[in-house]
Amino acid sequence: MVDGPNTKEGTMPIALAATAWMADPAVPSPAPPRTHICWIDHVGRDGSGVRVFFSSSAPTGSEQKSVRGEVGARFMPANSSHDGCVITVARNGDELGVRAEASFFLPGLMQEPQVRSEWIAAGG
Repeated sequence: MVDGPNTKEGTMPIALAATAWMADPAVPSPAPPRTHICWIDHVGRDGSGVRVFFSSSAPTGSEQKSVRGEVGARFMPANSSHDGCVITVARNGDELGVRAEASFFLPGLMQEPQVRSEWIAAGG
């Protein structure tokens, strides 16, 4: 333990104890919140298809916070003509979900668009 002017023999200052706890890999810590591309909050099963739930910042209109689709359906939310997504309902093996592909391009500032893709499985 630590001895010093502000500690009792055999005790550890709170800040040092907290640092030791945070550094101990055996102590579980909460998982960081998961965010997805294309303004997707999460994807759930809806009958034989899926329902895609969007975050509050999604450019889908104030009333449309989710969309439903069957395998093969495509949704294309866009923030501008240079910032958008293609969301396709699909199967990945036995897993049902969506393939989201986000693209961003600033003409004159970028040589080619930035493209990111993510598979998001439908939760129960």
